[in-house]
Parts: sequence; structure tokens; C-alpha cells
Amino acid sequence: MGNDGRLNTGEFSKLTTIMFSAAMGQVGWDRFLEALSVQAGDICTHIIGFDSEANIALGLEPYGYDPAYLKVYDEHYAELNSWAPGFMEKPVGVTVDCEDMCRTEELIKTEFYADWVQPQENITQGGGALLFKNDTRLFALGGNIRLKDAEKLKAPWLQMVDQLIPHMQQAFEISRALAGSKLESTLIASNRLSEVPGFVVLSEQGRILFANQAAQTMIERGQPIACDLRGKLICSTQSHAMQSAHEIMSHQLLSSAQSFTIASQSDDYDTVYNLRFAKMTPDAGIPMDIGPSLGFSQHCTLLLIVPKRSANDVLAEFRSIYGLTDAELSLVRLLADGLTNPQIADEKLRATSTINTQVKSILAKTNCSTRTQFAKLVLKNEANFSR
Repeated sequence: MGNDGRLNTGEFSKLTTIMFSAAMGQVGWDRFLEALSVQAGDICTHIIGFDSEANIALGLEPYGYDPAYLKVYDEHYAELNSWAPGFMEKPVGVTVDCEDMCRTEELIKTEFYADWVQPQENITQGGGALLFKNDTRLFALGGNIRLKDAEKLKAPWLQMVDQLIPHMQQAFEISRALAGSKLESTLIASNRLSEVPGFVVLSEQGRILFANQAAQTMIERGQPIACDLRGKLICSTQSHAMQSAHEIMSHQLLSSAQSFTIASQSDDYDTVYNLRFAKMTPDAGIPMDIGPSLGFSQHCTLLLIVPKRSANDVLAEFRSIYGLTDAELSLVRLLADGLTNPQIADEKLRATSTINTQVKSILAKTNCSTRTQFAKLVLKNEANFSR
């Protein structure tokens, strides 16, 4: 671990490998929590959460706590947890010090402290982060530190949580998609998806080692992924952004990023896909039979391809909610992709003055003061569907 409390490359790779293995069901989350505890200096760690849509119910998954106290926590003290109310008020994806959940001076006045916290070596310090929070999905990571160790361990722990947040969110997204692929009819019905998620294993060079049936179908039609003559993955897109999805993917695969997500659109703009990547090391298990000839003796990357909302459905909502005309609806995607008015005019073969008027009307109807704000509105609308 560095002087700033951040995990070094080896430490981070080990933790994320176990994390993604747990997300795929190859090991239990207790293995990850144990590794996390050891790395953080022998503290108590826990994950709590559920995903009702994907039938994932972790409940409270702890490591390092006294088993006897865990039993009475479930029976009584869960409802008296003085940190919980303040924690649940915090935004998702932000590291929270336990002092910002409930100040210690207030905590020590409670039954929760006297009968549960203090007897466990006074584990009053620590913190965590909400990873997801909505009506159907809640996941949180937390850790408790003995008061006597707080000066040494607390700041590095909070830094570690901050470093892990996006990758843990990615792990639970992968877990959700894999759970959904086992319950394909449920996934399609609950998320209004047109297809089952594709699952691909890539070598370090981007060669496809394994693709499930859904991914193979996508490859055969060339959307949103394809395969070149050398067996390497191609990410197809009709993006108007400065970089294509394939360029972004190629760059990220060579970067130090352990996990990342990019969006890719079909050629006809009708379907948007989330492509979720997670890099793995040889000690991770792969929940698919990729064959002994391929093996798993090298680093690889997992790719999950999750179809999002049909762009036509997004446009239908924009028509219904904001009252956009057909002409205005035809500009939504181009405007969200960042094209200038002259570029849109060239694309639509219309006069720039006409496009100026229509764009101004779109922004006014959607209560957006800038084009950037409008792009965020479109992305939010698409993202809400995939949750």
C-alpha cells in the first residue's frame, strides 16, 4: 500500500480478482471480505444488500465480527443500529466516514453502543459506501475499526473504499447480469430487454476465448460486437462521438483500469448496449466451460453485453413527456451525441437555420439550458431503463 493509503497494483489486482470471482459465484463473498480485512489491517468488514429483480439476496455478509454478536444483531440490534439512518441519507458512490453517519459522542449514549459496539473491542470507527440504492436494489460496503487502531487504520481504509467503489459496482452489475442469464425469461420480462446478455472471455490481446450463445449470435450479425479474421473482438458502433466505442475499448484494454463500461449503438440506432469489462487474473474461476485447449493460464477480460432500452422507446417517452414533434425527435440522438447545429444540418440535409430553431425548441421543452444538460437528460433516461 502506498503512503497515501491507496492499494498498489498487485494488491488491487488480488482484491479485484477475488471480488469478480465472488460476483460470478466462484467463491463466496466471505473470501473477498477476508482479503479486504487483511489488507486493511485486520478490521471487521461487511457487505449488506439485495437485488430483488435478479434474485440476489446477500443480507448481511460479515467478516471479523464476533459470531455471538452477529446473532443478536440480527435478532435485535439491526433495528437499533445508530449508523444506519445517517448512512442511508448519503449519496451513492461516495465514501462516508462513520463520524458523518453518527458522531461518536452521540453513539456512546445509545444501547447499540453499550451492548453491541463497545463489547467488541470498541469498534466505533470506520466507514463505507452505498454502492446502489433504490426500491429493488441496495448494496453497501462497510468496515469497523477498533478505536485504538483508528489513527493508524481509518484513513487508509476510507481511501481503499474510495478506490474500490466503481469496481464493486461493476462486480454487482456483472453478478446481476449473470443471475439474469440463468433466469432469462425473468430478465427479459422484468427489464423489457430484447435479448439475453452476451458473455465473452477475452485474452490479453483481445482474442475471443469463449462466447456464450447470446454473444455468438451478436458476433454473427456483427452487432454490437464482431470478430476479425484473427479471432479478435471488434466493437461495432455508429457513434458520432470523438472516439468510437471500439477505439475506447482498445484503449481501455491496454490501460491499468480493472473494470470499465462503454455504450455501443446498433447501426440503425435502435438499440443501445452496455458493454461491461472486468479484467481477471489466472487464479480467478470462469463459470463457463471454455475448453482445456484454451485454458486460463494468462490474464483475461470478461465482457458482459447487456442490451438497454430501445432508442425508439426513449423517443416515445420524450414525445409523451416533453411534447416533441417528429422533426424534433429525429434530432434527439444527434444532439445528445454532441453534434453542432451545422453538423446536424448536414446529417439531416436541412438548412442550418431550421436546425437552430428546432434545437432551441427542444432545449426549451425539456427545460435544459445547455446542450450538455440535454445530453445528460438523454443518458439518464436510458440508464433508468437498464436498472
